[in-house]
Amino acid sequence: MSKRVLIYTHTFSPHTQTFIYNDVVGLSKNNQVLVACLELQNTKKFPFENTRLLAYKRSWLYQRIWGRLYLFNLSMNYKNRIFRKQLNELIQSFKPDIIHCHFGPEGLRIVDNLKEFCGPVIFNFHGFDASSQIRESLIYTRRLKALFRKPNIFPTATSKSLLEHLSTWGIESENSRPIYSGVDTDFFRRNKHTTLEDSFTFIQVAGFREKKGHIYTLKAFKRFSNSFPEKSFKLILIGSGEREKELNLLCEQLGIKSQVVFLGWASPEQVKLNLEKANCFIHPSITPSNGDMESTTVAIMEAMSMELPIIATYHSGIPELVESGTHGILVEEKNIGQYVDAMNRILDWGLQPQNRQRIIDHFSQAKRLKELQAFYDFAIEQMHNKKSK
Repeated sequence: MSKRVLIYTHTFSPHTQTFIYNDVVGLSKNNQVLVACLELQNTKKFPFENTRLLAYKRSWLYQRIWGRLYLFNLSMNYKNRIFRKQLNELIQSFKPDIIHCHFGPEGLRIVDNLKEFCGPVIFNFHGFDASSQIRESLIYTRRLKALFRKPNIFPTATSKSLLEHLSTWGIESENSRPIYSGVDTDFFRRNKHTTLEDSFTFIQVAGFREKKGHIYTLKAFKRFSNSFPEKSFKLILIGSGEREKELNLLCEQLGIKSQVVFLGWASPEQVKLNLEKANCFIHPSITPSNGDMESTTVAIMEAMSMELPIIATYHSGIPELVESGTHGILVEEKNIGQYVDAMNRILDWGLQPQNRQRIIDHFSQAKRLKELQAFYDFAIEQMHNKKSK
């Protein structure tokens, strides 16, 4: 049955969060979907007409006080008069059956400003909001513990591991369930006539952040390629971010600059083209000192949908996606020796059609949308049953 779904996220839609855009477009085919946000980005690349910008402004002094209270775990309150007025006017006019919030802090921003909405509110966790922020902020943890006990809060995460991590901190709800991210398997389909690169090519698609493990990719690639001085190897890095200069400098220091190609941010079409030309996808995620963790990683799903073998780490939800020895090779975080060994072993793998089938069966966008729709039904039914008692 068609539903009125209000989706809230801080920013719609940055390049790094196309998974939210894909949800919105997919859900809107069978539901009335309205997106509320504080900022709009890339509206030409990711068009969606039914969006509303909400205002959330604080004075410099108020923000400074708020920051100190948060830092010392005294308060984490998102109440805001203007935002509350706009949000509740929007709810009165749109009359949503359900509110779907992406990322834990943004869910708090919504519930702190709701007035009369009595329907279910979904908290969708994606990574840092269920890992590093839990570890860093006692007040955030306390707030989630209290909220998860409320009957109208329905938590979900893009991997079982994230929900399990929340549980280790005592953040549990009988309403929670994992719903994996998904990819468009029709789009990420290999063109059988594409010619591979002359050099055996590894590829990593990820923003240049610490938890993506690029430093270990480069160090392992250096050691690996040194083992075969008579052969040619190539490493393609797609992405952008704060560590780009550092990684370029490391390539120079390691003497592999001629073998490593930095392509910057790439469109889905460009990503697909480069995946078609590569031999192996590498994604050695790590857990930094602040505890920030991945989920299952959409980039790995896209590569598997293109039949590439995977080298990745035993990190967070990645083992839920990649079975070592079947879909690729998993190694310990930061263990460069194991990375190099995996690179050696993967040379003989070739394309892996079973990887694509795994994505079709368990991690497609169509499957995610179906499970989201079922979760909406479950949440609404649970609320109805509690009201009728």
